[in-house]
Amino acid sequence: MIIEKISIHNFGPFKGKHEIEFDQQNNGVHIIRGGNGQGKTSLQRAVLWALYGKVMDRRGQLIRPTSLLNINALEDDIYDFSVTIFFNHERENWSIFRRMSSKTHDDSKYQENMTLNVIRNGQIISKSESQQAIERLLPYHVSRFFFFDGEMLRDYEALLEQDQNSTRLLKDSIEYVLGVPYLKIAKDDLSVISKQFEKERTKLIRRIGNSDLNEIAENLQSVIADIEEKEKIIASLKEQKHQLETEILAKKREQANLSEVQELAQSRLNIEKQIANLDINKNKILADMQIKVSNLYKTLLAPMAENVASQLAVKSKAAFEKYNRKHSLEEEISRIKKNIANQKCSLCGTILDKNKLNMLERDLEEAKNRLDLLGEIPEPPMDLEFYKNKLQRMISEATDREEFVGINKNINNIDYKIASLSNQLADIENKLKGIDSDLPQKLERDIENYNRELGRIVGLEETSNQDLAELIKIKGEWERTMASIPQSEIDELTKKIHEIYSIIQLFEEAISEYRDARRSDIEEIASEIFKKIRSKDEFDHLEINDQYGLSIITQKGNKLNRSEWRSSGEEQLVALALIGALNRSAQIKAPIFMDTPFGRFDMKHGERVLRYLPNLAQQIVLLVTDREFRKGDEDFLEGKIRDDFTVEYKGEEVGSIIRTTSIEEV
Repeated sequence: MIIEKISIHNFGPFKGKHEIEFDQQNNGVHIIRGGNGQGKTSLQRAVLWALYGKVMDRRGQLIRPTSLLNINALEDDIYDFSVTIFFNHERENWSIFRRMSSKTHDDSKYQENMTLNVIRNGQIISKSESQQAIERLLPYHVSRFFFFDGEMLRDYEALLEQDQNSTRLLKDSIEYVLGVPYLKIAKDDLSVISKQFEKERTKLIRRIGNSDLNEIAENLQSVIADIEEKEKIIASLKEQKHQLETEILAKKREQANLSEVQELAQSRLNIEKQIANLDINKNKILADMQIKVSNLYKTLLAPMAENVASQLAVKSKAAFEKYNRKHSLEEEISRIKKNIANQKCSLCGTILDKNKLNMLERDLEEAKNRLDLLGEIPEPPMDLEFYKNKLQRMISEATDREEFVGINKNINNIDYKIASLSNQLADIENKLKGIDSDLPQKLERDIENYNRELGRIVGLEETSNQDLAELIKIKGEWERTMASIPQSEIDELTKKIHEIYSIIQLFEEAISEYRDARRSDIEEIASEIFKKIRSKDEFDHLEINDQYGLSIITQKGNKLNRSEWRSSGEEQLVALALIGALNRSAQIKAPIFMDTPFGRFDMKHGERVLRYLPNLAQQIVLLVTDREFRKGDEDFLEGKIRDDFTVEYKGEEVGSIIRTTSIEEV
């Protein structure tokens, strides 16, 4: 998506009609200057409102339609505002026109009378499909990666905290940008198809009319219905859990912003992160221990197994040696008999005289006696060798007892650290409760209540998942019962159902592999960008974990957490590197609008970011103040500036205007 023109009418500080048209000559940066309160942010909000029919303030609160109407238009009893965006997408010309109008200045009336027209290559898209068409171009919940300001970059800095709640909230959006949900949708579609086949199979069973099959079908259908209901319950619980986590994170951030509790709140976030990391490490150790426990019986049986294996080896060797001696004697007797019968040597062909033949007769008799002495010898039992090898393999898989001692020691150390941190956390929470301020106390109570409810929801989710697993087990038992009753048509449907389940499993594996590959790509690209804008040369690259949490890796290979390099400017550098990587890796192509992004940078780092900026996306719209974008900064963009506009507030009567920046101002 490349925006060519924006037309605004009575939106925010812009009274009447205002247009801004971008030069489309190659890729580049479009600068929009203006002081605080001139209308730069309103311009960005106008684009978002045109796309989605809603826009948020910097606190994440929905801005009401009555607050979007230009105040001068309101005084003139004009209850009408609109925004039109003209853009090119994949060589197709598009326009989006959104308008709200009413006879009274009322939020609900504006909402009721909202108009949306989407045109592609001169063809009007139907009203029912207009918003869907926009969502396909740039889904609302990933727009945060394309439209942001310096304050909103804090959302991305949450990834640097590696707080589980905050990273989880961004993870879904990041994966949407990378195209992961498309695979998930395909997997879900397959699940729907499998359920349709299951219903068709039940109908077929009823049509056949066999009483045994009918009973099985009824039971199977009942279990399937229970599974579907349980899946709905789990989905609802997940949504409730997600909402509670969002609320808890918002409350904690609000609490952290209060000056009198900022240090305590930040300490709590750090301790919670440490406890979460310790829990993760403990779970990994426990998982490893579970594997070793499953082999514990091998450890206990190893001494006995070694003894038995040795005995089996001796018996096997003796049996083979005895059998080989018998086999050799039988071959010798056969050779002697052949020589006597032919009266000549079978090796050299020499004719044997009477003396030689007599000697052979004696040799034959002696060989027969030796064979008789051996007695009846069966073929060596091969199972001796098999059991010997099996026991030796079991011995090799036995776990060293010292490993269990080490594992238990690690777990005890982790439990001690968690207990110590939990005590610190309890002290902090008690201090937060005792602060003489209504708001901090209210926030703390809200967090406690939300955490209590979250615990209840998590408990219900765990119970529901256990119930679901049991239902799936019961369903499998009925499936096996049905499979034992031969019916060709039913067997064919069952085969298709199992094939679909196999494909679903493949999709799950593909999603996991695709996610890992894309995350690796982002890590590589983000590190490449980070090296160009980094604040310290010893910062070598970025590392991204499964939840898209970020760490800085030094040239010596040390992993730094946020507390070890805490700086708001450095945090924004890392956040910008991530955003750049996401845009280069994205399945979605759109312009980037950056509103006052350089507020935390010193001149040196601002220069580095400016030099890299044209590489961030095909179209960059930079909304800046004169404090963060100074005279001469244009040189750092190295000829990539395509437009230079200024938004200027002209007073109450006129409002804000958009004009081309004069040469004297540059």
